[in-house]
Amino acid sequence: MIAIDNPSHTGHAPAWEFYRGERVPCFETPQRAQFVVDQLLAHGHALRQSHVDSRPLLEQVHAPRY
Repeated sequence: MIAIDNPSHTGHAPAWEFYRGERVPCFETPQRAQFVVDQLLAHGHALRQSHVDSRPLLEQVHAPRY
């Protein structure tokens, strides 16, 4: 399997998220992302980085503030 990795994902590290209306520690962390990457590599999967900047596409579906 080929997986796409983006190192900038480690910059997304909120302390909290909401789960069933309650504020809880965020489950998706940079450490968890690294764990997933490590496991993919350990099991022989190809890890690639995108060479396409998708930000212009995001502007078509999200408000600039988002």
